[in-house]
Amino acid sequence: MQQTFQCYRCSAQNNVGQPHCWNCQLKFQYNCPNCHAPVEGTMVNCPYCHILLPWPTQQQNVPLDKNQNMIPASIDNSLPSVVRDQLSKLPVAKQQEFIEEFNRKHKSIGCAYCLWVLLGWHYAYLGKWGYQALFILSLGGFFIWWLIDIFRIPSMVRDYNKDIAINIIRDQQLISGH
Repeated sequence: MQQTFQCYRCSAQNNVGQPHCWNCQLKFQYNCPNCHAPVEGTMVNCPYCHILLPWPTQQQNVPLDKNQNMIPASIDNSLPSVVRDQLSKLPVAKQQEFIEEFNRKHKSIGCAYCLWVLLGWHYAYLGKWGYQALFILSLGGFFIWWLIDIFRIPSMVRDYNKDIAINIIRDQQLISGH
């Protein structure tokens, strides 16, 4: 029989392991019964001590390898191969740290285009302040440079995100001593 509990916000009955309340959408926080680390209700194994969590999930029948790749495909496909190789060697907890840091630092192509339209601030968005100063002083290369950047922005953002991924994985290795 499925264990249930009451949502403290709306008092709706919810199954243990649900990521959020079915009624009010309040996100639930669970703790690992072994190491007491915070875990998601949809997780099968604790990312810290790797024990099987006691609540049912859709993925319950899949055993978790200690170094299983937990990087979402949307991020994994945009990473350089050297970063993917290093991530595959890391434990799940370190992979999750990488995801959090990458999501915090990565840049969006859509946002870069918005800033490009608004007086060409896309170089500042990508941290290229020298280019930004030249761009402004030359009025976007008399608008020629500005028009060329229509086609360059996606690759500039991809390159920036790849550099960020490399820096994050390098920092993780320096901190952990590997």
